[in-house]
Amino acid sequence: MLLDIKPSHEPSSNCIEDIFATLVKWKNKDCALIFSNAWSFHYKRLNAEHELLSARIDIYREGFKQLECSVASHYGIKASWENTDDYKKIIRIAETEISKGNPIGIYIDTFWCPWNIAYQKHHIPHYCLVVEVKDTEFVCVDSYISAKRELLSFKDFSYGYGTFFTLSFEQVLRGPDWKSIMINAAAEAIKSDNRVNDFDNMRACANEIKIYKNMKDEFSEYDDITYAPIIRRLNYISYGRKNFAKVLLYFYKKNNITELKNFAEELNGAGLKWSLINNLLFKYYFEGFGEDKLENLYMRINQIADYEENVAKNLLHFAEKYTGAV
Repeated sequence: MLLDIKPSHEPSSNCIEDIFATLVKWKNKDCALIFSNAWSFHYKRLNAEHELLSARIDIYREGFKQLECSVASHYGIKASWENTDDYKKIIRIAETEISKGNPIGIYIDTFWCPWNIAYQKHHIPHYCLVVEVKDTEFVCVDSYISAKRELLSFKDFSYGYGTFFTLSFEQVLRGPDWKSIMINAAAEAIKSDNRVNDFDNMRACANEIKIYKNMKDEFSEYDDITYAPIIRRLNYISYGRKNFAKVLLYFYKKNNITELKNFAEELNGAGLKWSLINNLLFKYYFEGFGEDKLENLYMRINQIADYEENVAKNLLHFAEKYTGAV
């Protein structure tokens, strides 16, 4: 049984976000609201001398929990994650779920993902959907990479499998409340109850970069540095700002509130600022990470933190005080 799910890449998304965007579009809905929690910043302090920065920064504070909350709240799509050391069990579960009309999401190491350009080159975590189980292979939808359905042999899968998730689809009875979404997003970024807020985390990250001795090590295992985890992580942080801008534009178009369009432009601006950090990393990789280069990265990330914090405070104040039609 082949599920009629077609690849549909959502710009500025990572592979997991693309899976949920594809599922929402499969249900003939606008996918913007899957990004209602995408404006965030995770940073974990250095615990060991040689611990790489790329292992300690990310777009989401709580892994994919924020993304899954958005998808469940606004679209009724719920993911149930599982682990197993038996790849054949995943095949059996995929057969069962697809027979009920539900795809499953699977982890596949890119080293064993034949349509990925990192195939047999680099080990990078990756996810895609399984939409059919054949005798010796999966039929997969991987909107992040490919515009067509792809085949994954059970042999490759047996070497590169990991976690997987099944899916359930429920009806959402209440429509989205833009004020609540904006207040929650801004307040979560600003608040410091039991944790350092996002903007202070950015500043702490910048402080570390200023004296960081291991920046060259971030790229050491990659002949093509675009695969380096720090580049991918910073891309995702940039994407998060651009994706939250989609949420603002969604509600601007729906409610004709010009201020939301203006905030979207500011968030897109923040995304571009993070993209510039990545561009500088490329440049400095070839020029050398001297003290002046690290100082420039430190200064620019602090400027981004100040910029985003100001946007968040203004958005929170606007949403809380807004009295017009919702």
